[in-house]
Amino acid sequence: MGTGVWRERALGDLTNDELESMLRENETLFVEWKERLPKSDDGYNFSKAVASFANTLGGWVLVGVADNGEITSGQPSGWDPTSGNALVDRVGAILANHVDPVPPFAAALREVGPEGRKVGVIRVYESADTPHVLKADGAVTVRGVANTTKRKGGQTSYESQGATHPTIRELVARGSIARERAIDLLRPRACLPVERALSIAYEPTAIDPLTGQCNYQRVDAPLTGVSALLRVVPHAKSRMEDWAVSEAALEVLAEAHRGLGNLRAPEFRPESDQHGLVIRGTSDRQQRVYKGQPVCDVTAVVDGRGVLGFGLAWRDTSLGPEERPSILHLQGVRDQIIKPLFDAAWSALEGAEFLGRAWFQLDLLRLSNLVRLSDADCWPTRGVPFHVEFAGELTVPAESGSAHISDRCRDDLARIGGAQTFRT
Repeated sequence: MGTGVWRERALGDLTNDELESMLRENETLFVEWKERLPKSDDGYNFSKAVASFANTLGGWVLVGVADNGEITSGQPSGWDPTSGNALVDRVGAILANHVDPVPPFAAALREVGPEGRKVGVIRVYESADTPHVLKADGAVTVRGVANTTKRKGGQTSYESQGATHPTIRELVARGSIARERAIDLLRPRACLPVERALSIAYEPTAIDPLTGQCNYQRVDAPLTGVSALLRVVPHAKSRMEDWAVSEAALEVLAEAHRGLGNLRAPEFRPESDQHGLVIRGTSDRQQRVYKGQPVCDVTAVVDGRGVLGFGLAWRDTSLGPEERPSILHLQGVRDQIIKPLFDAAWSALEGAEFLGRAWFQLDLLRLSNLVRLSDADCWPTRGVPFHVEFAGELTVPAESGSAHISDRCRDDLARIGGAQTFRT
């Protein structure tokens, strides 16, 4: 099997035959062996290899493999493998000490051969958050052909090398371009399948005389009611076009969809087309925030262009003479509306291994029809506008998960709504 196949492969898709193929071949442009994991404060060379992969085309680090290709786990002087979760934590701690920013990676323990010897498999993804710099000396490294031949049969070997000045400039540009492309996909009418799935509609207004581009404004969709909509675009999304129509995408998206609420199974409806997948359902998870207990439609969508979307939409928000919106603390808005959406996005990005930075946009529409924000004394504030939008960058994985970004949106909503304090 050609080594180029490793560039697009996700860790979850790696077969045992492919792993054994990596072990039979010499170290390549995409594969490096390490006999053991270093201690967290002694991980310069290990971190150098990971950063080099992230700065180049991505790659694989196999831990527990000696220079001659022999698996050392289980031997008296060999690598003592830890559990899968501990492996992720240890690798993350090493990289956090030695590389800035931390490269996107996934890690797992795999058993190889008839004896079931364990190998730590670390998948390093081609990064869109480049350059990754070694903290100890400020070096920027890339993967390249070694100056000398070594290991099996004098074959060409590859190693981490210092990047040239033009390469460093290209890495800086790579990160900037990836960010701009992600932002562009969330501009009006840039990804119509996701906009349709989440009932987002725009209409043209006028031509900008400076750019010649058409401007758009948001159109009120009367059937949508109160909505909370989150769209996320990973900066590194080269696998998205194929992944978005795969069985793996259905599994990952369904798991994220289930996490948004107590879905009624008979109304779980996956829909697919040539570019992506949409999952719809209904939930009663939000019934506590509104006295009328309306039905909440839950949507999860992915499109091959690189956009993931998640939506909560309440159908019935009409208020009778005896009904008023419930008073909901800002922390309640964060816990019951905002954070579940970010949790779903986190689940999907991690499950699909689209790691690193991503651009997001969160839209809250007609929120004041559903709840009245309150300050610490439970007295209603001036409320929120018809449409509130938050946008920015997030990083997956992150030590605080989705909590930090949810807190930021809550605090911004507090300022917009006029609440000086909030109750936790």
